[in-house]
Amino acid sequence: MIASRWFSLLLLLAAGLLLTPATARAAGPTLAPAAPDVAAGQSISFSGEGFVPEERLSVWVTTPNQVVLGAPYAFADDNGRTTITFRVPGTAVSGTWAITAYGIVSQTPAIATFTVAGVEPDAAPPPAAVAPAAAPAGTRFSFAATGFDDNEPISYWFTGPDGNVHDAYNQTRRSDRNGRVDFRWTSPEDAIPGTWVITIQGIRNGVVRAVPFEIQPAP
Repeated sequence: MIASRWFSLLLLLAAGLLLTPATARAAGPTLAPAAPDVAAGQSISFSGEGFVPEERLSVWVTTPNQVVLGAPYAFADDNGRTTITFRVPGTAVSGTWAITAYGIVSQTPAIATFTVAGVEPDAAPPPAAVAPAAAPAGTRFSFAATGFDDNEPISYWFTGPDGNVHDAYNQTRRSDRNGRVDFRWTSPEDAIPGTWVITIQGIRNGVVRAVPFEIQPAP
């Protein structure tokens, strides 16, 4: 049930949010962890604000190797605030994780990142990658992701450290016959320093890859 629910809502995010990028880029809700680090098998809490009062929130978590985990619904209170608690699996891989809370009414996501101390990921090539992993604003980043259908339309969007979507592209790319997509993106000269997340989604099969990368402060 949880898997089919967040699958459907991810499609809604691509079809609704990405078709209205001006709305997506407006100031929106934010989400922040109570602590930046957590050990595998432990729980971590997040505080959110800026949602539509009493709206339902779909929640999912993305691991460092771009596996998306569904989570139970959350709800905003009458002031648009929410508290979300996520228990990290005991077998969780180490690295930077991302949690997304998507407002059903506002159709706007808030994303927070956190670091998990767990098991080391295996040596298999990741299903998505970025190069460089960290660089100053104005750098041209290269992205690659796999697992999509042959010649599948691909949408992708960039979420900044402030939790807002700063750039969104609706079905502007297609995967190759091996289900891989490659593209480049030049970060704005005035991009906010911190951890950014690119979310890459296949429109037909619903596969989602989320890749964190760092925009460093100007020297």
